[in-house]
Amino acid sequence: MSMSEPDEHVIERIPKLPWGDRDTNTDDLMVVSALRICLDAIAPEVSRRYLAGTTGAAFDIGWARSTLDSGAGGALFAHPHHFERGIDNLCKAIGREYTIAYRTDPDELWRVAAHSIHIGHPVVATEWQTDRFAVLAGYDRPTETFFGRRYADRDQAPDDYVPLPLGDVGYVLTFGKLTDRLEPKDAVLGALRCAVANARADASSESRSQGGTGHRMAYGPAAYAAHASLVPEQLDPELEEYDSREHLLLWRFDVLTLARVHAILYLREVAELFDTPSQDDIEEAVEAYRELLGMINAQGAPGFGSALPTSEAWERIYFGAKNPHLSWDGGRRLETARDIFATLEGRQRFADWLLAMGRAEEKAIAALARVVERETAA
Repeated sequence: MSMSEPDEHVIERIPKLPWGDRDTNTDDLMVVSALRICLDAIAPEVSRRYLAGTTGAAFDIGWARSTLDSGAGGALFAHPHHFERGIDNLCKAIGREYTIAYRTDPDELWRVAAHSIHIGHPVVATEWQTDRFAVLAGYDRPTETFFGRRYADRDQAPDDYVPLPLGDVGYVLTFGKLTDRLEPKDAVLGALRCAVANARADASSESRSQGGTGHRMAYGPAAYAAHASLVPEQLDPELEEYDSREHLLLWRFDVLTLARVHAILYLREVAELFDTPSQDDIEEAVEAYRELLGMINAQGAPGFGSALPTSEAWERIYFGAKNPHLSWDGGRRLETARDIFATLEGRQRFADWLLAMGRAEEKAIAALARVVERETAA
């Protein structure tokens, strides 16, 4: 390990990361919350929407190709070989040098993170085994241990920093000196390029979830198709794994909803930077994302006729005594997921609904791709 920093150092007053807490921005995408907390410590406030849009996280979706058991679908931007172009665009947009280091080179990861902490800059990190984000705010060289904040339920988030051993860290992102900023329009185009490229990452992508399983990931419209193919066999309530899969299903859709709301609002904010043809395509993308969210949230949704609860309903759905499971309201009666998935016909109905969502996603990405092509050629 590098000896250029003292053996230990701690940055004080980094906020806790309780799930769904608005005061600390943890009612948002994990990557957005971690970025916001770390940037707030060193720079003027950057809005959550700006972070979600400029990184391209607002447009992202990545689900495991071959299983519904993976929680990786809720961990946007946690996977190496996928998130990097979005972080590059953000840092160029805000005018900050940055460094990313991976667990494959533990000496470099330690050096980069310890230096950042020593100069008072908290560090964005991922936990390798869980695909979750964390914030590093201290280190102890003799034990090769970082200290910081990790996500926990409100009543379980400790007041003191928790230890995160070096071997548990997947990658770290640190922010450095100020640099020249991209022009606003160029920053937006960079974000849209990230959105299109990430959505169209093909099967040759090297991106995997972290942890011992390392699931291969499907991105963009392909993610919906991959899960649709798994639903008939893997969402049978008679299976021992069903409850866990239903829980992870809700998490995936909760994250997807948060991301696409950011996408819609970000696109509406930046549309004025472009001429009419590109504005029209941006509005087409907005409408496609609205269609997708309508399938998740609205009564009488196309293809499935369901309303899927979002983060505001999380606690009621999962911890309410009367209705402990994910539910859909098709305009006639409240059906639990277990009711629907009890039959092969119901599971196929859900798979068809996923495919319809994928078509809406493809419409949005195609519209954004036209913007990128037009503006790049201009």
